[in-house]
Formats: sequence, structure tokens, C-alpha cells
Amino acid sequence: LAENINLPVAILSRFDLIFILRDTPNPDYDRRLARHILRVHAETEKMKPEIPPDLLKKYISYARRYVRPRLTPEASKLIEEFFVEMRKLASENPEGPIPITARQLEALARLAEAHAKMALKEEVTVEDAEAAIRLMKSFLESAGMDVESGRIDIDVIMTGKPRSKQEKLSRIIEIIEELEEESEEGCAKIKNIVKRATAEGIESSFVDEAIKILRRDGIIYEKSVGCYAVVRRSSA
Repeated sequence: LAENINLPVAILSRFDLIFILRDTPNPDYDRRLARHILRVHAETEKMKPEIPPDLLKKYISYARRYVRPRLTPEASKLIEEFFVEMRKLASENPEGPIPITARQLEALARLAEAHAKMALKEEVTVEDAEAAIRLMKSFLESAGMDVESGRIDIDVIMTGKPRSKQEKLSRIIEIIEELEEESEEGCAKIKNIVKRATAEGIESSFVDEAIKILRRDGIIYEKSVGCYAVVRRSSA
């Protein structure tokens, strides 16, 4: 996701919800969409919105200024249970991806409050908490899915890379360091990196991708043609 959106990961991770709009060809949907667009262009009269824009602006302005809904114990409990249950998935498999963090817990509270504010409520009810949880689930399943493991992984959003990918990148760095020590040239030849990585089940195509990522991020450099070394940080 982070690679397809022109925003730094630090900013991207501050969004409470991110929904991916996929343009997947569908003959029936495409036909309905085409007819709708052409009909709009063919009609001479302007479409009248169900809610007048001025009234909608006043409604939103009033809600933002005067409505301050409070979380009820029941709503808080529901959000808490959802958070704990999602975190439990990670505790059952320490090596697996992290499905949710404290940042998403805060987001759930904000979403529930926003849902209540939309209805001009004084309290955030269970109904509002349920709506927030539905939105969060939809977000996690669409934008936070690690396609390699098939599991929800919040690292996909927070760092731009799923945990499974991060772990493989870390291992590639270790392999380069190991080969550096073993080599007289003090660097790791690409063929040796690929050989050792594939022996551990890492695809050769991923090694090529990893080399590009690590060079781009300034973690490794090409000491000589086709031979890489890890950048050493001086402790000044």
C-alpha cells in the first residue's frame, strides 16, 4: 500500500481508516456505471440533492461545535473486548503478524464518537461502538492484509511492509554480514547471497527486490560490481 500512495509511512500511519478502491473489471457494473455517466451528461436539468447543501453545512457545523458525546461503559467494554481479542491472535503465535496496535484502539474510540456525533447524541452507545468495529474490520481486511501469510498485519500500514517481508529483509542483511566476514574481499557476492537465501526458503526474486530496497534505504552499498556490504554507522 505505502508503495502505491505518495505519502511517507509516518503520515500514512496517522490515518484512522484507509480504504483501497480497486478498479476491477466487471461487465455488469461497468455497464451500469457507463449508463449512469452518460445519462447525467444527457440530462439538461441539474440533479437535486436529497439534502440541500446549505442545510448539510449547518448540520455538520452544529455537530462539530456543540456535540461532545461521552463513551458509555457498555460501548467502552465492547471496544475493549474487540481490541483484546485481536491482540490475542498475535499472542497465540508470537512469530506471526500483529493484527492491531494501541493506535487502532484510539482510532476505534474516535470512530465511535464520530458515529455518535453524526446522530447528535450525547452518549456513545453500543450501536456506535459496533459501527466503529465494522469500519475497523473492513479497513484491516482490505488495507492491512499480508498477502504472503493471508493474515491481517498492521505492519503493512505502519511500515509499508508486512512482518513476513520485514523478517526476510532482516535475514538478507544478516546473510550479507555473514558473507562479508567469510569473504576476502569484505563483501557479499550476489550469487552467494541468492544461494544462501534460497537454501533457507527465500525466493531468488525476493533477493533481487531486497537488494534494491536495502540499497535505496542506505542499508547496504555496492562495494564492487555485484558485491555488497552493509553500511557501518560511525558512533561519533
